[in-house]
Amino acid sequence: MLAALVLVLAPLTSQIGSAAAAVGGAQGFVPPLPGSLSVTHPFAPPVSRWGPGNRGVDLAAHTGGPVYASGAGTVLYAGMLAGRGVISVSQGSLRTTYEPVDPVVGTGERVSAG
Repeated sequence: MLAALVLVLAPLTSQIGSAAAAVGGAQGFVPPLPGSLSVTHPFAPPVSRWGPGNRGVDLAAHTGGPVYASGAGTVLYAGMLAGRGVISVSQGSLRTTYEPVDPVVGTGERVSAG
């Protein structure tokens, strides 16, 4: 069974054409899923700050499969949000957020890329 993993990068960049660009454009970052990446919904910036859009890159993933931190950082949040599991990791001025996931890390933990 396939599910979608949403990878949100903040601060938002003006364009992210593919999942590879989302994680490969920053030094020290790796893809959050094993194998090749399949984008199911690309980054679509909102017209206004609170407007509709896709603030992340949606990736095809197998339900129950592993999801890895794209970059080393500190877990800002790990738990349920709006009915689904979410993990948000701070890498300094960048934040990566993963959903839906079953968190196996806790707030305040340090994680490494991959």
